Amino acid sequence: ISAPARPSASSPVTHQTACAGPIPAAPWPPDYSVLEGVIPADEMRLESDIMKIRQKSYIGNGLILEHVEQYFDTPQSFEEFVTRSQETQALGMQMAISSHMEAYPHCMGTLFWQLNDCWPGPSWSVIDYYGNRKAAYEVVKREYGKDMGEIQ
Repeated sequence: ISAPARPSASSPVTHQTACAGPIPAAPWPPDYSVLEGVIPADEMRLESDIMKIRQKSYIGNGLILEHVEQYFDTPQSFEEFVTRSQETQALGMQMAISSHMEAYPHCMGTLFWQLNDCWPGPSWSVIDYYGNRKAAYEVVKREYGKDMGEIQ
């Protein structure tokens, strides 16, 4: 996943912590057809009542959109928003995990939260309710795998 040059993926760690987590990024499910299977076509927009019900975060979709717009142009459709939310989560996970690992010995890693979803909607998970991998799945696997071979 690549994004226009906006905030740097190698930005310096500005605080010291022993271990960090979780990383707040809650994209919608990766496969748009997952949403189409549970949400009527006329409700497939961010502001619809059913989308608001599916969004369990008290800060809602506005924060996801704000994060998306830090890296990409404003999505022109709900489907594009879903895709960009996936890409934004992947970028956020990559930046957080790599910066925490680079902060060794002051930071010894990141607590990973949440592997899978309990229903089709936005969440921090990297695997949706139906078992589809979100864009962040491979990023997390790659970032955590970089130094794992050194553990005895």
